[in-house]
Amino acid sequence: MATWILGAENADASFGFVHLAVHFSVRHVVEHPLRGRFQHHTLNFSLDDEDLSRSTVEVDIDAGSLGTGHTDADAQLRSADVFDVERFPAITFRSRQLAGVRPGRYRVTGMLTVRGVAREVVFDLDQSAADGDSAAFSCKMEVDAADLGITCEPCWAGIRGASVFDRVEVELGFHATKGHA
Repeated sequence: MATWILGAENADASFGFVHLAVHFSVRHVVEHPLRGRFQHHTLNFSLDDEDLSRSTVEVDIDAGSLGTGHTDADAQLRSADVFDVERFPAITFRSRQLAGVRPGRYRVTGMLTVRGVAREVVFDLDQSAADGDSAAFSCKMEVDAADLGITCEPCWAGIRGASVFDRVEVELGFHATKGHA
């Protein structure tokens, strides 16, 4: 059994591949997902296989650091219609419970806060095969856009045929190292 950690105070600079990638997707009822990445974020992560009650996942995302590669879409996503980054500059997640599902898969329950609205989310955290003192983890959190107060109905950001948002997804991918929490 191992304890896996990642956090500013625990990051081992000798592992060049210790990183965090935070992607997002805003799906429309009739359109393909609009995908992007948050450039500024932090993660504090500790997974204790022997005592999951001591495990934690905490994510802080600078909502204004989003980027889709489309200037108009980025401006609309930052607007009050969607993420409202002027009033709510942070997206956060705080775990409350981790439970083992099977080896390499954990069920995480916690609070995701977007636009000042906190919603409980439950998602699976998957661990890929460990390679010595390193392992990769990934997960995807989903929430109904309307539950976050996102009800943008007009054709936005110049995207023809766009309609009501139905889901907001936040995906995390990161490597963690064995350590002592």
